[in-house]
Amino acid sequence: MLSKLAEIPAKPFQRDDVSDAILRAGIPADDVGDIAGSVLQLYWALIQSRKSVEEFAGEVAESPDLTDVSPDKRGDLKSFLIRLLGLRPIFVGQNAFSLIYDNERVLSQTRIISDLRPVYGPRVEEGPAGAIVVHTLKFEYQTISGPTEFFLALTLEDIESLLSTLQRAKEKDSNLRTVYKTMFFDSQS
Repeated sequence: MLSKLAEIPAKPFQRDDVSDAILRAGIPADDVGDIAGSVLQLYWALIQSRKSVEEFAGEVAESPDLTDVSPDKRGDLKSFLIRLLGLRPIFVGQNAFSLIYDNERVLSQTRIISDLRPVYGPRVEEGPAGAIVVHTLKFEYQTISGPTEFFLALTLEDIESLLSTLQRAKEKDSNLRTVYKTMFFDSQS
C-alpha cells in the first residue's frame, strides 16, 4: 500500500488519489473510504501538531488510548507510521491543503437569488408604478465555529464590477501558474 501511496501527485485535495492508490494496493473496496479518511486525518493531525514525523509517530504509537495494541507491537506501529507519514507527496499535498484552509473564513459555495420587486407610488391602490430587479448574493463559508452564511444585495452594475474583478483574478491565476509552473499545486483537482 505504501508504494502505491508514494506514487500519487503532490497536490491539495488528494482524497480521490489516496483512495485510488489504496484500492490499487488490493484493499477491499468497502474499506477504502475509511482507510483513506484515516490516512488523511493522520496527516492533518501531524501537520497541525508541527512535530516531526518521528515524534508524532512515537506519540501515536505510545498513546494510552490504543488499548488494542500490545506493548510489543507498538514499535512496529511506530515504524509503520514513520513510513506512512514520511511519504513526501501526501505530506506536501496535505500541507498545501492546510494552507488553503488556514484562513478565518473559507468559502463553501455561492448562490444568486434574483427578485423582481414592485415599486409603489404614494397611492398603493393604484398598483405598482414600476419594478426593480434585486440580486442577492449568498455566500456560504466555514469558520472555526462552523458553517455560516452572508448575504449581499447587488445591482446589475455591482454584478458587472464583480465579474470584472473575478476575471482579473482568473488572469492573475493563469499568469502565476505559467510563471511558477514547476512549483504549482493544482487546487482545483
